[in-house]
Amino acid sequence: MRIRAGAARHGFTALVAATALSLLATSCSWFGSSGPLPDRPGESDLVRALGLLPWSDESEAGYGDGTALRELTRGGWERFLFVMHLGAPPLGEGDFNSDFNSDRAALGFDRTDVTKAVRLDHGTRLFGRFDPDAIRAATERRGYVAHIRDGVLFMERPEGVSDRGAAVLRVTKTELRYGHDLSTVESIVPTGETLADSEPYLATARCLGDVYYAQFSADPATPNYTVAALGARSDWKNALTERLCIQATSPDAAKRIAAALGAEARSLDGLGEVTLPDATVEIRPGTKPVVAMTWPNGDEHAPGTIEWWTLGRILSRAAQA
Repeated sequence: MRIRAGAARHGFTALVAATALSLLATSCSWFGSSGPLPDRPGESDLVRALGLLPWSDESEAGYGDGTALRELTRGGWERFLFVMHLGAPPLGEGDFNSDFNSDRAALGFDRTDVTKAVRLDHGTRLFGRFDPDAIRAATERRGYVAHIRDGVLFMERPEGVSDRGAAVLRVTKTELRYGHDLSTVESIVPTGETLADSEPYLATARCLGDVYYAQFSADPATPNYTVAALGARSDWKNALTERLCIQATSPDAAKRIAAALGAEARSLDGLGEVTLPDATVEIRPGTKPVVAMTWPNGDEHAPGTIEWWTLGRILSRAAQA
């Protein structure tokens, strides 16, 4: 593990992973090469996707590039098991296909229909090609009730229905939203500033670059950092890496966070066995410096496994540094 500091360094609060530009340039959907993303010239798909979510200074956010992930899994999906949910929370649990990875009959769609996914707290937006009739039929079999509002299909789970899936789904041919209530499904669409207008989110997203999967965590109550994010990326040679980016509140806080992450790299576990000997920690100068830890993925560190087992400990150490 190496710790470096300098102007050319990458880092910032973000747990995110990035796909190669060449992969994204060749991936396409029926939306076109840019999909549903807002137009932000020169910015990555991740930054543009943040423009699909309303501004918030205290939240958790996620992003997934379904098209890129399908390209990466052509040679086998097993090592991508932990990122197959595309950064979105489960649409349901148990029989309701928690990560919408299979069983089209249960939902009326599956992840192969999804090109982009974004989420904020308890609300999620999936973009792609959907069949509202199929989704309505599948969810009605589970006890959901259909409502048409302003010409748009909503599927709602009545009280007393035991299914543990999302309470409300809003379905069109190009977008599926879901959440725990109607207000969440409606408020997930920005009407003013977006997360792409948030300086901490923007900086951390730029640190991560072009990604196929990302998770963000913001907590203004922490004294040492503003936003943290974890992600997985693939370069033009299909080399897989992950990066943890944290925006520090000051240069001194950045040094403490970098030292803490260095200790994590030597004892990062969750089970007392995993370490990251090839991890590098970098600091980018500024009034709120960005700290980034990057490590290669392999048989022992598949994409998403660090987030699953040790994210809480990483953020706790960063907050207390």
